[in-house]
Amino acid sequence: MARGNKVISIGFNGYPHGISDKDDPREIKYAKTIHAEVNAVLHAKQDLSGCSLYVTPLPPCPRCAAVIIQSGISRVYVKAIDGDALNRWYKDFQLSGSMMKEAGIETYSEIVPCR
Repeated sequence: MARGNKVISIGFNGYPHGISDKDDPREIKYAKTIHAEVNAVLHAKQDLSGCSLYVTPLPPCPRCAAVIIQSGISRVYVKAIDGDALNRWYKDFQLSGSMMKEAGIETYSEIVPCR
């Protein structure tokens, strides 16, 4: 995440502090994981109005889009994706994109459905 040319925060996918990921099946890992977008907001510890968020390799999910909207981030840059991930989560990506658009967040990406 950046404000102008200054890095404000970074994020990563991971479990909350003190929670072990040992031997959890994939479905449980997905449920326990805090996404990078949320971690970036939490680690910033400051007003994020006017900031830009750079997200890779996947666009924000609807839960992350809600956090992005609430945090005051103004722009979201997403790497274009295709293939299996796009097919698997296409409806989620569409929903999060429409949420951010409705909230007035500028989004920059090239998401194209697979054929």
